[in-house]
Amino acid sequence: MKVIFNGEITEKVGLLPGDWLPGNGIFETLRGEGRDFFGIHRHYCRANEAAEFNLPSEAEVTSALKSLLQVENFPVSRIRISFRNDGSWLITNQPYQEFNSARLMIFEEQNNNKYGVRKTFPYDRNLELLKKAQSASFDDGILLTNEGEVSETSIANIALEVDGRWITPPLTSGILNGVMRAIVIESNEISVAPI
Repeated sequence: MKVIFNGEITEKVGLLPGDWLPGNGIFETLRGEGRDFFGIHRHYCRANEAAEFNLPSEAEVTSALKSLLQVENFPVSRIRISFRNDGSWLITNQPYQEFNSARLMIFEEQNNNKYGVRKTFPYDRNLELLKKAQSASFDDGILLTNEGEVSETSIANIALEVDGRWITPPLTSGILNGVMRAIVIESNEISVAPI
């Protein structure tokens, strides 16, 4: 598998299981379709705002991503861009299998976040929750707030159909300000309300 490491195409080397960079940092996950990708500007802006260190330029990241997708592309994929605290960065592209519905459990653990949620790695807590759901024959699980309201899943924002309309929890539920979530809210496809 080819990856981008610090702007250069290389073979996958020195990564943790799941293609994670060792160490600490922030990451963004984008949808890919063949050689196309979605929302890079919003994802980069969110990462840049969250980073407590300097990132490569958006143009450099976008150019590197385009190069990777020339040699490593899939009909539908999960693109992960990781920025480590030491300034190194990685782009991976993995095939992604979409599904129309998901079997979700309710986690006993609560989402205690309030504001300013960032996508950071190591991502161990989230991946442990996902593994817990999958070992119980679920696809994922729903985290609730301390007040018992729906927050998000272990790895994604959530929207639920309630009385014929789609609703997603507000940011005050301790959720990540997801890029795709924002796009569907702006297009009036879903409403924001506590669930």
